[in-house]
Amino acid sequence: MGKIYYMMGKSSSGKDTLFKEVKKALPWLQTITLYTTRPIREGERDGIEYFFVSEDTLNAYEKQGKVIEQRAYDTVHGIWKYATVDDGQINLGTSDYLVIGTLQSYEQMQKFYGPDKLVPIYIEVEDGYDFKQVSAAIKADDYFAHDETHVMQVECVDNLLDMGHGVNLVRKGVSGKTQNQLIEFDMKINNPALTAQILVSVARASLKQQPGAYTMIELPIIDMLYGERENLIRRLV
Repeated sequence: MGKIYYMMGKSSSGKDTLFKEVKKALPWLQTITLYTTRPIREGERDGIEYFFVSEDTLNAYEKQGKVIEQRAYDTVHGIWKYATVDDGQINLGTSDYLVIGTLQSYEQMQKFYGPDKLVPIYIEVEDGYDFKQVSAAIKADDYFAHDETHVMQVECVDNLLDMGHGVNLVRKGVSGKTQNQLIEFDMKINNPALTAQILVSVARASLKQQPGAYTMIELPIIDMLYGERENLIRRLV
C-alpha cells in the first residue's frame, strides 16, 4: 500500500521550496491538485495550479462526503477556501504521494485515510536564515499578499507572544451631499477572549429566534446581550 508524505510548517519555513526539490529528486512521488473558491489569476490554468470552483460546487462536494480537508482564509476580497477532494486523484493501492499543507489539514487527512497511511514531515527554519528572504516569502504568501504587511526582525519571539489584537479604522468621505464625514473606530482586544464572547452572544441570540438559519447581521443586537430586554433598554437607551 502507498503512503502520503505530508509536508507542513509555519509560513516562510521554506516548505514550498523543499517540496519542489523533493519532487524533482523523487519524480515517482505523485502530487494532488487542490480545489479553491478564489478567482483564477492571470497565467494560472484550471486543473494545474488548482481546480477553480464556485462556493456552491464545493458545498455540493461537502454534502456528498467528498471533502477530505478544507481551509478558509479571510482576505480583503472575501473568504477564500482551499480543499482536498476525494475525486480519484489519490490511489494508495498503486502510488505514493507528496502533499503540502498545514497541521490542521494533516490531521483531517489522517482522519480520512488513517494514521498508518500518512508520514508527517514538519519543516522548521534553522538559525541564520536570511531575513530578507523570510520577509519576501511572508509578503508573497496568499494569506498576506492582499494586505499591507510589515515584517520586523526581533531577537526572541517568545518575548513577544501576545494574544492581543488592535484595530484602527478611519473612514472619511461623503454621505449623500454632506461632505467631510469622518468616522474612526479603535479597538484593542484579547482575540481568543473576544471571539469566545461573540460566540456566546450569538448563541444567546439564536435561542430567541424562530427556527431557521441566520447570519450574524440578521440577529438583533439586543438579543445578544445578557439580561432582561426592559432592563437593558432602561439602562442603555
